[in-house]
Amino acid sequence: MSEQKAWKYCVVGNIIKERIDENGILRHGTVAFKGGTRVYIEGKNYDYDYVRNGITVLGLNRYKRYAYEFIPKEQIENVRFARMYKPKIIDMMYEYEGHDGWWGNSDEDGFDAKLFAENWSKICGGG
Repeated sequence: MSEQKAWKYCVVGNIIKERIDENGILRHGTVAFKGGTRVYIEGKNYDYDYVRNGITVLGLNRYKRYAYEFIPKEQIENVRFARMYKPKIIDMMYEYEGHDGWWGNSDEDGFDAKLFAENWSKICGGG
């Protein structure tokens, strides 16, 4: 883990608070996450067609444990660029099988993460 740094650039969003499911039932958040939960979006190596289907996120689930989930893009809002300093999250990103899908702390990663967050509404049609 010598590559690990004290912080990473991230794309962060929130799980939508309320949604109507495919059966017309009002739901709060998703099965895995409460509405409003902050999630860290894995997207460094994804092309935009993949994002249209959904994306992998890391966040504190309903059982108060950090978990990875594949979430439909419509269930993520308030997407933004940020620096993240939480050691537990950094460790989980590094240990994740697709750890190269998370941004690092290089200037290039910062530029790419910021561009990804700025283009989220174009990429995902709102969100």
